[in-house]
Amino acid sequence: VVDPDVSINLLNNSGINIGETYIQNSINDPLGASFNNIGSLKIIYFKKPESGNYKLLISSSNNNTYLVDGYLYDINGDVEKGSFTGVVGNNNSDTYLINFDKDNSNNSSANQEVTFRSLKNDIKTFYSLGKIKKAAFKNLLLLQVDLAEKLSTKSKIASRALLMVMRSEIQKEKGKSITNDAANILLDELNVLISQF
Repeated sequence: VVDPDVSINLLNNSGINIGETYIQNSINDPLGASFNNIGSLKIIYFKKPESGNYKLLISSSNNNTYLVDGYLYDINGDVEKGSFTGVVGNNNSDTYLINFDKDNSNNSSANQEVTFRSLKNDIKTFYSLGKIKKAAFKNLLLLQVDLAEKLSTKSKIASRALLMVMRSEIQKEKGKSITNDAANILLDELNVLISQF
């Protein structure tokens, strides 16, 4: 479930697009007793999936932040729910790796695929959205990512240390040079990248 301005595709292990995507318009109460101000939602639905690995691709032709709510149901109707936030735009998409167990939803998981390139793209997109407020801070972050990427082939320890310094810089500038929501997304991505070392 995601905002209608964001494209969402589900791929199987062979890279084939699967599932049905549709727009659910907001629900209006004819008696006026309640009001839904959430608006329309884009939903992707895949009936009776087999256990296995899937990819969820999120993209947009416009720079947008997004919130995805995912529901992975097993054969007993038990659900594993996950919510993910991110930023997408022109030349900037996000990928989530889904491991689905149809017999036990507790064994299912979904995690964002984070690379140095995707982190750099997100920094640039946040700057274009005005969520990174200073060009100097954007340039510092991009320089740190470039250096960490170069170090990763020579010294994983040094690369990891630089990513941790970057994480501290973002925490320090949160609410100042970078908005809270952008900082939280970049911090989550940094944690994923750091865990790879």
